[in-house]
Amino acid sequence: MYEHQTGCEKDYYEILENGTAIDGEYFGASCTLTTFSDTYTRSGNTLTVEEGGETVVYQIVVANSTKMVLRTSESFEGITALTDFTYTK
Repeated sequence: MYEHQTGCEKDYYEILENGTAIDGEYFGASCTLTTFSDTYTRSGNTLTVEEGGETVVYQIVVANSTKMVLRTSESFEGITALTDFTYTK
């Protein structure tokens, strides 16, 4: 399970209308903010994000003014794992 850096602001993921996704993460005791810029496309409820040269496909499960849930699946040796990422405002 993911945990943000204790004592820092919460990390964030911002999806902008221009096709850019910003991943903001706080590190270390000084809470240094590091941002990563990705690109994305959306088709219906499918969000495809280019993250550091890797393509990740998410299904948008919930998207409203206070909450977004993105789901991705990964298969390994015949077993499929679903992972939900929940973002709140």
